[in-house]
Amino acid sequence: LHKTKDKVELKVLLKEANDFYLEKRKILNQLISENESQSVLERSAIFLFILKHNFNGIYRENSKGEINSPFNWEALNINLISFKKSILNLSELFNSFNIKFCNLDIEDFFDKVYIEHDKTFFYYDPPYINEVQNTENSYTSGGFSNEKQINLINFINKNNKYFLYSNHLNNLILENFKNYNYEIIQRKNLISPNKENRGKTISEVLI
Repeated sequence: LHKTKDKVELKVLLKEANDFYLEKRKILNQLISENESQSVLERSAIFLFILKHNFNGIYRENSKGEINSPFNWEALNINLISFKKSILNLSELFNSFNIKFCNLDIEDFFDKVYIEHDKTFFYYDPPYINEVQNTENSYTSGGFSNEKQINLINFINKNNKYFLYSNHLNNLILENFKNYNYEIIQRKNLISPNKENRGKTISEVLI
């Protein structure tokens, strides 16, 4: 936990930590590609490790679909007791409310999960469009293009009665949701690949 802002010095001090991180990331990608049921616990544990020690805690994939989130070059002190307690508390909370998690495309979700669609409130939180007009944020191998944004909006228009949709304030979003109420809010940008943009106030739209 040697505190220094010197990037050259950090590269030396944390070289072994970075090597360990990259080795675990490599193992995780291999386990994910094999997708064996007996490795679920190991995959989960390494995935939590990666999230705690990568840059900004962001999940990101390369063009092959492999996790490629870079190492966070800071000396972190992870409180394992507190971390374990948080996981157990969340587990108790989720189970007490019978919460289910699904990893499905939205259309598959609507087809396979029984929901009274005309009575249910949905919250949509897609990958946000960059503040620069007509560009996208890409965190997975397939990305989430503007075309996919519009397809999702069309799907919402067709299938949902009660919903909330959030994204960066963007003309593309407003144009395709022109018949709906919306509110513009201001928030701090805490996660950004560009260090200069972190902490800046940005506009977000709630449809």
